[in-house]
Amino acid sequence: MSNKIKNAFDNVHAEEALKQSTGKYLIEKTNNYGKKYFSKAVKIGVSFACVAVITAGFAGYHMYFTPVSAISLDVNPSVELNINRFDRVVSVEAYNDEGEELVNSENLKYMDYSSALEKLMTSDNIEEYIEKGEAVSITVSVDNEKKRDEMISSISSCEYAKQKGVTCSGRNKEYWDEAHNAGLSLGKYKAYLELKELDPSVTPDDISGLTMREIHDRIQSFKGDNDQSQDIVTGNNENTCSVKGNGKCNIK
Repeated sequence: MSNKIKNAFDNVHAEEALKQSTGKYLIEKTNNYGKKYFSKAVKIGVSFACVAVITAGFAGYHMYFTPVSAISLDVNPSVELNINRFDRVVSVEAYNDEGEELVNSENLKYMDYSSALEKLMTSDNIEEYIEKGEAVSITVSVDNEKKRDEMISSISSCEYAKQKGVTCSGRNKEYWDEAHNAGLSLGKYKAYLELKELDPSVTPDDISGLTMREIHDRIQSFKGDNDQSQDIVTGNNENTCSVKGNGKCNIK
């Protein structure tokens, strides 16, 4: 009898031990799975976050350094400021030796376009041309008509734009591409097209080394017109700003 009772109690203890060991096993397995799953989820989340940061950084970099407009300054030096959507100069191009000398003498990158243009226009190099009575052409190229008019208005309000012989005009992005394909800055390309209407034989190479005054003189020689007045024209060709002898600019 006593043996039966002992065996019964042994079975109870065995079952209890089995339950405890099984439970411990399941808990350990479940916890390990949770930890592994959590660890994997964290790694995936971090990876996605890194990709998002890199993508955003690349997109921001691309946006900042992509030109959406250009401003060409032409006297004899011909230079072009490439402007991003934040109105900052991201690159500067020279279209002749004089332009190269001017670009190398001025640090213009990352300045806002208004300050960069003013720095060029008030440099000793450009002021010397203005004092000699040379024609100075400022040409703005951007597809957005509202932005184009805004830039022209901002430039025209500056003192340097009110000097005698200084003109400003606006063109669209297609015009910008055409000028580059011809190997000319925006301002010289504009003058080239005007001259070509009067002299179909003229080529871009014929005028690339000429000053703006020399090109305008050729135009005037074909027109036979002694009126030296010039126009500042906005991109939509509706508003004009005439610059005559006193160099004052009044939007009509």
